[in-house]
Amino acid sequence: MATKKPRGKRTARPTRASHQKARPTSTLAFHHAMLYTRDLDRSLAFYRDLLGFRVIDEYPRAYARLVAPKGHGTIAIHALETGQ
Repeated sequence: MATKKPRGKRTARPTRASHQKARPTSTLAFHHAMLYTRDLDRSLAFYRDLLGFRVIDEYPRAYARLVAPKGHGTIAIHALETGQ
């Protein structure tokens, strides 16, 4: 004959609202990020052609600065020198 386990006191399940994290009152935005690459042309093609960034400043074979497709954030892609 099987015995029943005693049941503990049941508590109410938390509501969805209690699981949600508090939302910040302002949005997070970045202004500038610096990236370093061994292949500037390939990196530039990726950010510009595939992700839609717009080139706003460029020094051939050394540096390019791009602005995000939405917003005002920019990235600067710097070419690494040989040996770096």
